[in-house]
Amino acid sequence: MNGDSLSLEDKLVTLKFEVYKNGVLVPDTANRLIPAEFKIGKFVNDTLKGFRYLAYVGTNFDLVDGTKAKNLFFATNVFLPPLKKKSMGMYLSLYGNRTMSRIDSLNFQERLTSRRDDTSYYSFVRQGSVKMTTVSDNLGAYVNGLIKLGGASNPSNLIQLYLSPSMEFVWRRIEQTGEISRTFNKDTLVVRGPSDQLPRDQVTKLQTNQFAFNIGFAGITLIHESKDICMRLFMTTGYSSLYYPGTAKKVNSDGTTDSFDLLGDPYEKKWDMFFSGKLWITEAVTGITLQAEVTNNLRQSRPYYGVTLSKAFNFQNIGKIFQPIIARP
Repeated sequence: MNGDSLSLEDKLVTLKFEVYKNGVLVPDTANRLIPAEFKIGKFVNDTLKGFRYLAYVGTNFDLVDGTKAKNLFFATNVFLPPLKKKSMGMYLSLYGNRTMSRIDSLNFQERLTSRRDDTSYYSFVRQGSVKMTTVSDNLGAYVNGLIKLGGASNPSNLIQLYLSPSMEFVWRRIEQTGEISRTFNKDTLVVRGPSDQLPRDQVTKLQTNQFAFNIGFAGITLIHESKDICMRLFMTTGYSSLYYPGTAKKVNSDGTTDSFDLLGDPYEKKWDMFFSGKLWITEAVTGITLQAEVTNNLRQSRPYYGVTLSKAFNFQNIGKIFQPIIARP
């Protein structure tokens, strides 16, 4: 069987209709079909022309509740390898994703009161468990250098290795939900006096914004590319500067407290060491891309895991994905 001799350029497909009766073509007279033909929009050749300039649109996977596609994932990646012997390349990624939910079951104990009558109240200790669910929506910018390591970075190798110092900024919008369950009371006492303490809600939600600046001084990049597939693995470690909401009140020298000015800056800063690993695997013909990442700190562990499935597009084809399938005259 001979292969298709036509080029793989974009094509305009037109469908024409003819009517047959008992195997005989019906003349195109008064009963003419309206319309007699349909023009279908251009079929774009989606085969990636390279892996240097790509945009991605897809979904995140939350594996905690099973393999479910949740929320939009998008990214724009620019990969510029070093071309000359003593030159340095660059990799840039702008992205938005949701890391997987973290669910933790914690035990708690608290002393509560409830009114008995006008002059006394019950004081008791409540014990139970609380399920904490943490979700993080992230917007980030990641850039790292590509420094050749002699023969290990030779483009003819199956896998190229580069030294990669990096910088990353991540804005995390974090939502924590606490749900109390399996509680029981003990040590109930009757105390005389007024009571104004209320039990905590069964379900509580806390929303915060955190900003992380990561400077990776020790990192490597592994690259494997062919005409069919591209694999990029980035691993780095370094210093992390985290900005997070601070306390809403400050304590004065005399023991009194004052509220912060709402127009002020209530954020606090904390330094730590971090580790980050990012993997991208892209197939050239369909553009299907599997991406996974993990980030964690050393002193105060804050693990973030992400898995996404997306489609990669050449930059010149981004606008075409929004065109209708059928082009009406």
